[in-house]
Amino acid sequence: MNKYLDNSLTNPKFLFHGSPKKLKVIEQRQAYDSDGTKENEDFAVFMTSSFIVASAYAFKDKIKEISEGLDWKFEIGRDSNTDEIFVSMDNVNVDDELEGYIYVFNYDESYTHVRKSIQYKCHKNVLPIDVVSIKFKDFKNYYSINNKDKKTLK
Repeated sequence: MNKYLDNSLTNPKFLFHGSPKKLKVIEQRQAYDSDGTKENEDFAVFMTSSFIVASAYAFKDKIKEISEGLDWKFEIGRDSNTDEIFVSMDNVNVDDELEGYIYVFNYDESYTHVRKSIQYKCHKNVLPIDVVSIKFKDFKNYYSINNKDKKTLK
């Protein structure tokens, strides 16, 4: 896993895709962006050069599911002042034992790079070169988890 954590964000050797499901092939899906950013809306496999960002996507759907009914917010982005990547979760229920998967791909110049980001798109189904099973407890220190309104949490 360490070789993946040390991956360059701007000149990657590997690309990653996070999912709560164990899959053999990563299939293209239609993606929508909550802010309406057109570059994030496509029928493709979305990948990132950040293992940590992929880890957040591996847990995201499960966290949303167990946080149903809460005024939750889940944000993955890049700080415009520092250029640092961040994962922020507000008013969410989390479970240290949540499990997810990170799919690893060799960087391929045929993937479309979304300008000024660490996001890439592939317009075909892809086979990973490695699948890493992860637990939330091993990654929670990489995320900002803010539960200010604890009385609304289960």
